[in-house]
Amino acid sequence: MPSTLKPPQRAIQLALFRASRNEPNWNGVPIEVQQQVLRLLSRMLRDHVARRRGEPTLREDRDE
Repeated sequence: MPSTLKPPQRAIQLALFRASRNEPNWNGVPIEVQQQVLRLLSRMLRDHVARRRGEPTLREDRDE
């Protein structure tokens, strides 16, 4: 007797993991805050690249 395969059931996404409709609007953020965020992100990226290369970073932040 041939076996019949059932088609896979479509998974139901829980409400917890659904995309939010209230996404932040970058253009609504004050220009001063945008500049601070961009400076912080660029510093974090430079520090990350320096650490991966084994270079010393300018400043070490510690949780003490």
